[in-house]
Amino acid sequence: MGIKNIKQPSLLGILALSILLLTIVFAPIVQAQSPEDSAVNDAYDFPVKPGTEEWKTFQTHGEMLEACQIPEDILKNISTSGLVETVLNYPLLGDYRCYNDFQYGFNQVVSRSNGIQELFARKDAGIELLAKYCTLDPVAIQDDWTDAQKGFYAWSIQDVEMMLVQEQILGTLTYEQCQDLVKEARIINIFKQQHPEVFSSYGLASTTLVIERASQRQYSSRWYYGTVYTPNGSSVEVKVDLAELSQAEINAWSAWVATNYPLATKLYNATQKYNCHSYAWYSQSSSNIRWMNYYNQYGGSNVSEYWTDGSYSQISGGSAYPGVKLFYGGQDHSAIFYGYSLYGVYTSISKWGPGPRMQHDLWYCPYYPNSTVYYYE
Repeated sequence: MGIKNIKQPSLLGILALSILLLTIVFAPIVQAQSPEDSAVNDAYDFPVKPGTEEWKTFQTHGEMLEACQIPEDILKNISTSGLVETVLNYPLLGDYRCYNDFQYGFNQVVSRSNGIQELFARKDAGIELLAKYCTLDPVAIQDDWTDAQKGFYAWSIQDVEMMLVQEQILGTLTYEQCQDLVKEARIINIFKQQHPEVFSSYGLASTTLVIERASQRQYSSRWYYGTVYTPNGSSVEVKVDLAELSQAEINAWSAWVATNYPLATKLYNATQKYNCHSYAWYSQSSSNIRWMNYYNQYGGSNVSEYWTDGSYSQISGGSAYPGVKLFYGGQDHSAIFYGYSLYGVYTSISKWGPGPRMQHDLWYCPYYPNSTVYYYE
């Protein structure tokens, strides 16, 4: 009987109550699903960055690395979305592009960054990086941007792709998430191909790698193989690729080395036609079109043929003179000794992966520390 006496609620009352309940229930969910807000709030802001006056005082790569470590008490408390933004802004992330092989170079960068190591240890790193990847738009490039700005934007996509293809990250994704990643990469790949003025074949390589590793499919190489010979006649395998970097990528390289390694001097623009080993051991010509890896495609000796067959002999560093060949042991890098600076520092000339040909102090480059330099004449 008491039930009959209760007044029926009005339509307005029902609507008001529904809105109130929706606000209470969904407000915290919306906040929890705002990774961009979280990233902005707790991403680590590196106190010393390329371009700052303090950065310009660094004399070695080791000093740069030390300045870019994240304090442990801060690192452990950054959200995963914030950590994604942090590592993508890591000042030395671009060092991997200076190596002859993207993956090898990326491994070196990871080994030196406590921020990337922490991200790779997070179980939700894959889904956060996938979410980041889905926000990227290759056609967001504006006509009024400089070539360098376009090149840097292309690199920002490449950086996310290189994170995603790592086994530590792919291993955290479900089958369905890997399928989503492949679909997204294919869309991005189409957009990249439609803008060759920004994305060269080298710029497409990281997207292809995403598709390959996420779908476990193999694609044909863009290289063809050739052979050169040591002074004593031993054969050395090289790769030949007649395609070139885009002007945007070339300009981005020039701006990057000027900012990140201000004490080094760019001698020639970036090119993917030859690398450090080819420059040091085969030809110093700017028209060189042969890329030489340390190992050949079968895993056998390649660059080391130049000294194992007696064409060159190892000497002490103190006996070095201009033209002596240098090999950075453990870092897959070669250079040519240039001379001594006014301060008695050894200087060299080397090609930084597909990047520019640089003149630099031996220890002021992406390949130090963790390397021993050997001298050959």
